[in-house]
Amino acid sequence: MIKKSGSRARLHSTKERYTESQGNHHPRFGGRCLIASIPADQNLLWVSNLLIILPVIGCFVFVNHTYEFPWFIICDIILGILSIICISNLYIASFTEPGILKTEQNSLTMIYSVITPDGTKHELKEFRAKFCRETNNCIENFDHYCPWVSNGIGIRNYSFFIVFLIHIFLIDIFTFIVSMVSLFTKMNGNHWTDFVDALSDRIACVVLIFYSIVVAFTIFPLFFYHIGLICRNQTTNEDLKRVYWLRTENPNDKGNFRNCLNFWKSFGKRRDSLIFQYASNH
Repeated sequence: MIKKSGSRARLHSTKERYTESQGNHHPRFGGRCLIASIPADQNLLWVSNLLIILPVIGCFVFVNHTYEFPWFIICDIILGILSIICISNLYIASFTEPGILKTEQNSLTMIYSVITPDGTKHELKEFRAKFCRETNNCIENFDHYCPWVSNGIGIRNYSFFIVFLIHIFLIDIFTFIVSMVSLFTKMNGNHWTDFVDALSDRIACVVLIFYSIVVAFTIFPLFFYHIGLICRNQTTNEDLKRVYWLRTENPNDKGNFRNCLNFWKSFGKRRDSLIFQYASNH
């Protein structure tokens, strides 16, 4: 069966290297990563970078410096830490092999089975697996294909995707708060003209506030949706397809508290890629 070793999060082992392509995933950086080659219309990784970097730079340059010492330094440090964690987890989620499984199709029934490294066959549902059309691979614990990450989200990179999502959430809240405070501290009174003068003087704050509101309407529902999935120990694919609906009980659901606790324990850990186990057994 599959080895469930949970090593500390890392992009690669110093000894193991990917040598062969898997579907649309191809070895990169000397075989240290398997990176999906996705058509431009389904690859929005560059957009994700812009959505993080541009408002952060705007906040650094135009907003934080409006605060007095030491608050502008504190704002810079907080925003810098959030940005580094957010971008690093974005790329870890993108460059991590998501949990690719070998499969075999029955010539009579046309049904696919998962082939484990020891050669035994199993149904896809035992691994909560699904074929990802964009990456052309069968992925264990398949959640969804994310164009913002440019990778399928599965058992090996889901926690990094969630950390990325959490920190976009935090950056958005932080940007909104510091921009609002900077804008209102500029006002010298409570008259309407004071508010207009503050808007014209700190237009960057207005732009960042508007940006934060737009992001809130897109990111916040997605963030809370995945929190709900974690509480039920369910994947996006299972939820959208109503795999566990009404009369069908979810065997993976251990209760909200234990589901969240188990997910928290998985932070910073992931099981080793089965690609190496497949290679060593052949």
